[in-house]
Amino acid sequence: MTAQAQYYNGNLSGMNVTISTQFYSESEIQSFTQYVERQAKKYLPSGVPIEIKIQTTDNDIQAVVYRDGNSDNYNRHVFSAY
Repeated sequence: MTAQAQYYNGNLSGMNVTISTQFYSESEIQSFTQYVERQAKKYLPSGVPIEIKIQTTDNDIQAVVYRDGNSDNYNRHVFSAY
């Protein structure tokens, strides 16, 4: 897992997180994506846009969890072909 944070005038203004997995079935990826969303709500700061990419070790995107800075609710999408 890696993360990149953007700061503006000393304040966090956004965050991009990349998680590499070795999950390949769609049900494993869906379950893991739901888990990541729950943990993001619990641990990541509110009030800033956040994007979490879930990808294979070959950098193929499997899912994305994201929210904009005006919401505390995350959206997620699991790609069916990668």
